Amino acid sequence: MTPKLLQVLACPTCVASLELISEGVRCTRCKEVYSDDDGIIHFVAGDVRPESSRNLVEVSGLQDAALYERNARGNEERYHRDDSLREYVDFVAGCRGVIVDLATGPGGGRIAPILKRLPPESLLIATDACLPVLEFQCRLFKPQYPDQFEILDVDLGKTLPFRDESIDIFCGAGATNIANISGTLREVARCLRAQGSVVLSERFYARESETAAYLTDKGHAFASFESFDAFCSSVGIEVTKYEELYTRTGKSEPGDGLPLKETDEWAESHIYLEKRA
Repeated sequence: MTPKLLQVLACPTCVASLELISEGVRCTRCKEVYSDDDGIIHFVAGDVRPESSRNLVEVSGLQDAALYERNARGNEERYHRDDSLREYVDFVAGCRGVIVDLATGPGGGRIAPILKRLPPESLLIATDACLPVLEFQCRLFKPQYPDQFEILDVDLGKTLPFRDESIDIFCGAGATNIANISGTLREVARCLRAQGSVVLSERFYARESETAAYLTDKGHAFASFESFDAFCSSVGIEVTKYEELYTRTGKSEPGDGLPLKETDEWAESHIYLEKRA
């Protein structure tokens, strides 16, 4: 474990500081122990893993190392031909501090191109609660970047294992998959330094669509860009830039649960935010 990681970690039970022990890390207050298993620090017990993470394990191909290598290679190739992705990566990789990638997933977010361009003094922390995903990301990136890459097994819908105002940037692609995304955004605001940044690649539904109305009724902060903007502002994070990459109507895959109607419009977007000082 890198010293920089230990400096920002906190107990997700009582938010006290952690100390290094032979098994992993231990809370200095409640004495809860979180194991370090071959480079992955576990803040989630196996029997209380989020349902979405348990379901993801069943996805075909998730246990194939070639999937992760292909995704990493694909993200690096896209960096050279996609201006919006390059802007996203360069913004995050330009941070000389601590970066947390939310809901890393089998696609690895933007980890491959970010790590390749990360300054030596910076640290990128991948977070997820799907063990196969974490294990493959660890094997793929940890040997290449032992001092700049750490992996945490975290239930992102609960208290994040970071100290108050300790993180410079939160980033992520597909954070909408987090069941309690509103709670996650509140935690992001707590953990983010003043004037720290959040950079997300997400899908928003048109405000007037049935899908946006359904998600709003469910209290989902990502129902539409307008609802997301309002919620983030309420927790002290302000949108500084919103870029629609493309718009579509209907389902992108036949088995998708959303949108509800084939006529509902949605936009794939990049969003940049900053925590108020």
